[in-house]
Amino acid sequence: MEFNKQDALNQGLAKWIIKQKKLLNISAISEETGVSRTQLNRVLEGKADFNNGHFNKLFPVLKDWFGLTEEQLIELVQDAAKILAFWNQKGGVGKTTCCNSIAGVLTDQGKKVLVMDCDYQGNSTSLWNIDKQAFPMEIMDALEDTQGELIRDCIVQLHDISEQLYILPSYGKLNNLETSEKLTTKQKLESFKNIVNKIRFEYDYILMDMRPDMYGLFSEAPLGAAEWVFLPVEASLFSFDGLSRSVSYLKERKKDNPLLKIGGAFFNRTKPGKNQMEQIENYALGAEREGIYVFESIIRDSVGIQKAFTYRYDPTVFLNKFNEGEIADFPKTQLEPIKNAKSDFMELTTELLNRIQNG
Repeated sequence: MEFNKQDALNQGLAKWIIKQKKLLNISAISEETGVSRTQLNRVLEGKADFNNGHFNKLFPVLKDWFGLTEEQLIELVQDAAKILAFWNQKGGVGKTTCCNSIAGVLTDQGKKVLVMDCDYQGNSTSLWNIDKQAFPMEIMDALEDTQGELIRDCIVQLHDISEQLYILPSYGKLNNLETSEKLTTKQKLESFKNIVNKIRFEYDYILMDMRPDMYGLFSEAPLGAAEWVFLPVEASLFSFDGLSRSVSYLKERKKDNPLLKIGGAFFNRTKPGKNQMEQIENYALGAEREGIYVFESIIRDSVGIQKAFTYRYDPTVFLNKFNEGEIADFPKTQLEPIKNAKSDFMELTTELLNRIQNG
């Protein structure tokens, strides 16, 4: 996704100040520039970033004092997050479990990942059992904040799962997006893109778990923020027929977001057996004839996924926790399905990353 140069400069300046904080006299900077110490300290704590007004006051002074250049600031944020959406116009195909299991693989590889729950039903939020009382702010609060000051307060770090995993929860208020009086129609359509641009320099990957909406705000707005969209499908004729309609719709969305790439479809909840594998091969050939990329990696229908998430872990994190002795009440004899699930998602994630890298 292209990003606004000024947004990059604003966030690059925030990163520079955080890196240099031990060498800086915050009181002197505040006095010289007129930017409040409160604002500077919020940036240092990672609770805010700078807007254009702050930048215009700060940059000339820091340039004079330290020889700071715009090129240095751009370099600090050039590795912006990849924005991946998981969507299908058909519900019940496993978008949520796939999205979050891929997030688990990425964090296990040392990547910093944010899962955005873009569905007012809050399936990703429920999957991780987010405590609403402890973390009351949600995605709708961030979307309605046109100043972009609340987004970091809405994000929850899942410390007990992985220091690298974060979620932007949804508790149901998102259902009011279409009728919100705080946003114009244009602001609603651009709301997801706006909050993503505020934080995309702080993560390696942002994964969007979308609801099965078509020709509505709940698909158009998130897809307007995404770089890639991936479609989980089941090996059933009904699911496969919907794939063609989904891809046609995504091609239409590219008119509004020319940077959106259709990453392809992958089969989820597949069952062992010759008949289904032949069915999958036939569906894949049909999809490829229509120009739809189909992943070679498949996700088997496995109780391992459900067992892992029962403990509030994806398969990858579950096995890490088990091996570290943090899960003592699970029989070792029942690990095989979870190992299979982890293996499937590792292969899928590897292929997905290769797909992104090769464009």
